[in-house]
Amino acid sequence: MKTDLYVFQWISDLGGADTRLKELLVLLKDDFNITCIPNDEFRLKEKHNTDFLDSLGVKYCMPSGLPEKPEGFAYANCNFRLFKEVDRIDFINSLGLKFLWSNDMMWTTGEELEAVRKGKVDCCLFTSPFHRSVLEPKFKEAKRDQKTAILDNYFDSATWPYVERPAREVMVCGKVSRNDQMKFSEDFPVFYERAAEGLPASFRVMGWSGELASKYSWFEFGGGWELLETNQEPTQNFYESLDVFLYNCNHRFIENQSRAIVEAQLTGLPVVAPNKWNFPNMIWDQRTGFLWDGLSQMKEALAKLSDPHFRRKIGKTASDCTRDIWCDSAVARNNWNALLNYVEGR
Repeated sequence: MKTDLYVFQWISDLGGADTRLKELLVLLKDDFNITCIPNDEFRLKEKHNTDFLDSLGVKYCMPSGLPEKPEGFAYANCNFRLFKEVDRIDFINSLGLKFLWSNDMMWTTGEELEAVRKGKVDCCLFTSPFHRSVLEPKFKEAKRDQKTAILDNYFDSATWPYVERPAREVMVCGKVSRNDQMKFSEDFPVFYERAAEGLPASFRVMGWSGELASKYSWFEFGGGWELLETNQEPTQNFYESLDVFLYNCNHRFIENQSRAIVEAQLTGLPVVAPNKWNFPNMIWDQRTGFLWDGLSQMKEALAKLSDPHFRRKIGKTASDCTRDIWCDSAVARNNWNALLNYVEGR
């Protein structure tokens, strides 16, 4: 008999948490009876999303549509409204469901820690040892015997096929992200141009907005730049248009496990990123991409990647290695089963 899984979250094509959920549903659809419960009723009218859920056999409804005494588990990742609006987490607890909570960020909230302290969360999940090292002490301080576990991200292999890019003489460097100022360094355009200085390169970024345009109004974006609004192109198509994923974020931001980096690698896109945080566990330096400790190393990496044949070799290795690690559905399902046994005390 399938276990019931109630997901208090909604899917989308933007942001790590909601895209993570979308591929997680693909993974778990045959093993669980899944119901998605959004925060707001208008989500149920998003036909592209309900069509996707229908194709997987995943049910969806508002809380009022749930059984009075459901059995199984509740799950959410990064839906902080569950804690900010306390009646939501109290509703989950009133149903008697074991609640699995994944905070995919590198910070916690006071409301979240208060819910942990009061025993409203049965298990706190992390996506990597690095993630756990930062957040677990805060959860354990709130509740000493709080159960925690690592549950790796999963990526659906078919969603991110490998693409052999043409041998473009002008190397296209770029990134995709939310239109969040924390996703861009204070000197973002200068950072890009200094990294590729002296090389035949252009820049393409998706996740732009009027707010960001205003922030960087001091910089004159020339013809070598193309700035696209959020989701202006399908993400797969955007990755295909790039030759190098050049990671950039604000100095106040700490990256845990960027889904965009893994997606990019799956499509055969080499990644150049700073040698810190969780990146060394995601990028095999000089084999699937490059890690840098300073400007000179970053420039050296881009100089090597300016050779289209070399970057194609790096990109193919990146796709193969990343697919082996992040797209193993059998391992991912076993990890989920082990997690539920642990939460149940079996």
